[in-house]
Amino acid sequence: MARNDGIDHSFARDGKYTRSQIGNIERHNERKNEIYQNTDIQLERSDRNIYFKKPTDGYIATFDQMCKEGTISTKGLKDNAIHFGELLFDVNTSYFEERGGYEFAKEFYSKAYDYAAKEVGGEQYILSAVMHADERNSAMSEQLGKDVYHYHMHVIYIPVVQKEVKWSKRCKDKSLVGTVKEVITQVSHSKKWASHKEIDEDGKSHLVPSYSLLQDRFFEYMRDCGYKDIERGEKGSTDKHKNEAKFKADQEEKRLNEIISKVEKSKKDLENVADKKTKIKSIDSVETKSGVMDKSKVVLDKSDFEEIKTLAKKHIVTKSKEQKLLVENKGLKQENKDLMARNTRQTLELNEYKSVRNQLNVGKDKIRLSELEKFQETVYRFLDKLGLKKQFEDFVKLFQRQRNEVER
Repeated sequence: MARNDGIDHSFARDGKYTRSQIGNIERHNERKNEIYQNTDIQLERSDRNIYFKKPTDGYIATFDQMCKEGTISTKGLKDNAIHFGELLFDVNTSYFEERGGYEFAKEFYSKAYDYAAKEVGGEQYILSAVMHADERNSAMSEQLGKDVYHYHMHVIYIPVVQKEVKWSKRCKDKSLVGTVKEVITQVSHSKKWASHKEIDEDGKSHLVPSYSLLQDRFFEYMRDCGYKDIERGEKGSTDKHKNEAKFKADQEEKRLNEIISKVEKSKKDLENVADKKTKIKSIDSVETKSGVMDKSKVVLDKSDFEEIKTLAKKHIVTKSKEQKLLVENKGLKQENKDLMARNTRQTLELNEYKSVRNQLNVGKDKIRLSELEKFQETVYRFLDKLGLKKQFEDFVKLFQRQRNEVER
């Protein structure tokens, strides 16, 4: 089973959308599009997506109905203001894959949904909550040699705060001026996510982003629910942990190169030993003569004798060194193998953070697709008028099936 460095970070993010932007988000979250730029989305698996709250109508239609019923108030809210929020909850893919996959993810996000309902002020303000189970993690799938899916949850809600409306000076009963006239549930994303002041260790006051506090609350809630093997997501920059992962991967690569250098040096030392063995063997080619007085003795040149004596001494030392080098080389090869495995895991973690970052930026990507999707709708209407829509849809489905077969 593939692992990263053993640290599984939880993520909680909030997106904000106007009435004109929410349509793109709705089509993505509810899988209303027929074609997606993200090729990892596999629509044939969309029936495995889990709804913790399924929309009863379109996002805008439900919003307007709640206004009509007096459940929420848009008093003072401009048409181009933020009307909708989206909580995105996520943990790296390997966290779920190593603990049961789909079933474990359902249990995890069931608790995350409970947290979301508490965070937004009640389920009545949630329009949709869905766990996506149809987005393939390409990097991990290739690593493990099987299809692995990235489980995460989108929660669309209406950001509201409780606002006290007080009697104005125009009130006839002057005794009521300044007192609370009524409490309304006002739509206001800026007030919902206002930053908070905190005092640091030096006694200085500074603002803490509301999203940072959201991360804290989500992490603590899930820990209290028994998920004690996750860690809080990054503080500050969204790239912080990605950079940390890259740093660790770079360090492992540096370490790997050092090991490779040691192995190469060890090989050269062994080659030198082999060369010395060759020299020793060359002794056999030294020309010798039988002694004049004693035929059992050999006479050779003094220079040859000195070389043989020197080589004999070196051979004793070299034999011992050779054994040590062989043992060291064996150890370095094993260390090299282990380090390559660790480097692979670090690379996998870096891919995970890139995947998470892409998920966190999905809102921006969806908005950029607005014009493309409008063009797509125009094309479909045009094809429908020509009676070619069915043939085009069949072609798209055939293309997707062929692409999936190639990826497998």
